[in-house]
Amino acid sequence: MPRAPFRPRPLAGLAAALLTAGILVPAAPAAAQDGPARVEREAVAGAEVRLAGGETAQTALYRLRVDDDTSLSAYGAVLSDGPDRLSGEPDRSAAYVESGWDSVPGEHPAGDPAGPVAWIVRNSYPELPVEELGERSGAGGLSTEQAIAATQTAIWHYTEGAELAAGQKGNDPAVLEAYRHLVTEAEGADEPAAAPSLSVTPERIQGADPTGPIGPMKARTTGAGPVSLQVGGAEGARLTDASGSTVAQVEDGEEFFLEVPEGSGAGVATVHASTTAATVQSGRPFVGRDGVTTLPLVTAEEGVTGSSAAIKADWNAPAREPVPSADPALEPLPSASPAETPSAAPSPEPSPDASASPGSPEPERRGPLALTGTWLGALIGIGALLVVGGAAAMLLFRRRSRD
Repeated sequence: MPRAPFRPRPLAGLAAALLTAGILVPAAPAAAQDGPARVEREAVAGAEVRLAGGETAQTALYRLRVDDDTSLSAYGAVLSDGPDRLSGEPDRSAAYVESGWDSVPGEHPAGDPAGPVAWIVRNSYPELPVEELGERSGAGGLSTEQAIAATQTAIWHYTEGAELAAGQKGNDPAVLEAYRHLVTEAEGADEPAAAPSLSVTPERIQGADPTGPIGPMKARTTGAGPVSLQVGGAEGARLTDASGSTVAQVEDGEEFFLEVPEGSGAGVATVHASTTAATVQSGRPFVGRDGVTTLPLVTAEEGVTGSSAAIKADWNAPAREPVPSADPALEPLPSASPAETPSAAPSPEPSPDASASPGSPEPERRGPLALTGTWLGALIGIGALLVVGGAAAMLLFRRRSRD
């Protein structure tokens, strides 16, 4: 058997050397799920099943690695039955993220599949041993491959409306018995849906008023420990509790607020929430990150991992109050009250004989033009010039006569 290739581990070697020298190395904190989940190469094959429409489908139980230390069993969340549907195999190179069922494609003919699917994976293999599933369902001699096939087809029933074919050319009786047990019991059970490992609400805050606390915001987690909080993108911004005290951690369901410095203009900030010990519950969907097309999966067992979430908040610049003018001359004058405003003298009413009767044209006036003050002044000036000119002429004439 060929020996596995040697892979050097420089960090581990360095740590060992430091310990040998008597230098203590602080333990690394638990890794948060900052990176995406991925499907491992190995999968456990289930039995092939025949559907009511005559199609055959392969079943399998996958391994979904949610962080460096945790991998979970997972089934396919939807059925592949044609070239226009998703691939029946997950893309091993695709990045997966935790999501809600609204992000999982499918017709969901039986309604929201979250509760029934959660009941199926919590009451089937691998949560239950194969032998116990066989006893509960009445499927004697149930094998691991048959348990996987029955569980996978029961999930497809609630996400796609799939049915197993019966009869001689159908499926193994043990698969049918286990499948019918899971579908029937899930329908009558009031099973709570799997909760997200970490969620924050609201996911987006727009146009907030920065003059007061922005929020409230809330973090929910399946972990027992607190949720760590940080804010980035806005200098001087801080997170507070309801009393206004600065907080860096909150408990599950506790509200918190964002405060920005007084006088801040329009801005945006991102609130980061994280936990290092959240529980990914069985029945939780995982889909391709950023809409990548790959087979969605649903977890079939629980596991503890780190998780993170974020809220993006933006706010408008506060409205500026009008500044009063310092120059009294620019102040608008107060309007006079009706009592102080002098009333205009009434115009005299025209006498009856001076006014024209209705319908009769006003008589044309042909009298001489009125002698206005402007014309009178001009005539006096002309006359004065003529008198002065005449006197000067007479004086000149007399002087010439004497000579």
